[in-house]
Amino acid sequence: MNRFLLASLAGGSFLAALGPASAQDCTVMTSAQQQERLAAASLGATDRRYISSDIDTLRNAATLLDGYGQTEACASVATAIAAIVANPTIIQDETRAAFLAAGPLTGGRALAATDLLDRPLTALNGREVGKIEDLWLDTSNEVSLVLVALRGALGIGSTHIAVPIGLVHVDAGEKLYLGLLTEQLENAPRLDDRTLLTNESWRSQNDGFYTPILASLAQ
Repeated sequence: MNRFLLASLAGGSFLAALGPASAQDCTVMTSAQQQERLAAASLGATDRRYISSDIDTLRNAATLLDGYGQTEACASVATAIAAIVANPTIIQDETRAAFLAAGPLTGGRALAATDLLDRPLTALNGREVGKIEDLWLDTSNEVSLVLVALRGALGIGSTHIAVPIGLVHVDAGEKLYLGLLTEQLENAPRLDDRTLLTNESWRSQNDGFYTPILASLAQ
């Protein structure tokens, strides 16, 4: 089971309200029921796929527990599955709230560049998606872009994006957030060559992609 799912189960508010599961009810939601309900949620296709995979992991765990005669534990997992499907955007909503509460890097707090480089970034889906690789200064020597190395599939390889500094927030514990959803991360202009940072056409495309995102987060 991945770290994101474990953290969600351990600390997610949706489980706090569940109460004890009935030892008599180990009926796990079917895959068809799960997909039908997730399809109606306001999730991007990639996030829906992630959550479906997480729930499949839980369903397998419930089946295993039931096979070992651990009916009460199986019932707890079945209840958790139902809660996640009923409110699949809760991690996204909570992470967005944490991002907004954290405040931007440029919010008047003193931070050394060395304290930022190679630090993990948590996107709005609650998952660590990459790390800060470098900072880009504009002509007035102010940091304008954060160069991010996005983690590749299965943690192998990486691609790069250049994100406006306003999309990187830091909380009191110095946890770093990236104000992008999964679909936005996938569609963001790639920085395949750093010379693109001085290419007017690429910079215009990059700015055009992030401007509406920054505006939506400010609402």
